[in-house]
Amino acid sequence: MKLDSIDNWLKCAEAGGLRLSDIVLSAQAEELDLPPESLLRKTESAWLAMLESIEHGLEPSLRSESGFVGGGAARIQAACKKNILCDCGVMNHAMVYAMAAAEYNACMGKICAAPTAGSCGILPGVLKSLADRYQPRKERIIHALLTASGVGMVIAERANLSGAEGGCQAECGSAAAMAAAAAVELMEGTPYMAANAASIALMSVMGLVCDPVAGLVECPCVKRNASGAANALASA
Repeated sequence: MKLDSIDNWLKCAEAGGLRLSDIVLSAQAEELDLPPESLLRKTESAWLAMLESIEHGLEPSLRSESGFVGGGAARIQAACKKNILCDCGVMNHAMVYAMAAAEYNACMGKICAAPTAGSCGILPGVLKSLADRYQPRKERIIHALLTASGVGMVIAERANLSGAEGGCQAECGSAAAMAAAAAVELMEGTPYMAANAASIALMSVMGLVCDPVAGLVECPCVKRNASGAANALASA
């Protein structure tokens, strides 16, 4: 089974009463001719690499060769601990972790491209912040990562993951879509919810041309007010 369509993916999930991650695991095991247990171990090793990149990225003394990047995540984390930021809960921690991994990448540290090096902090940042708060079993985190990888494969097949070719929507937008779907699965949402979350996240990074849905300028704009508010808080 080829993961080249979210619609086909959802139909398979509905027909079999499966999670999206179950479909990804089955399809990848078949395509790569590997037992599912091997893929689960590979996914867990990727998760550990993500956690290590966050840990190293939180070093206050971290600086890139250019001197432009480094220490920002540590400063935001310190501000969170002092309660001098807006209390955005999980979102504040997600920003800290996402920046930490991205800064560690800029400093030539080992990261897990998710889906690219330039967007390597988004998925781990979201999942670690949720994991810190809700303490899910490790198995749920691994399956959330599989869901994210499936979204990334669909985007790679049908569009582009390259920032050089597709701009920030291709790179950070794809990562946000992957993270949104993973977050929904981690919190035990339905496959349909996960697919919708991925779609909204991808749309909201760069937006769309003003293309009315059913003749009305409503659907993209209303959702972008929510993403715009989150962006404003992150920027502040």
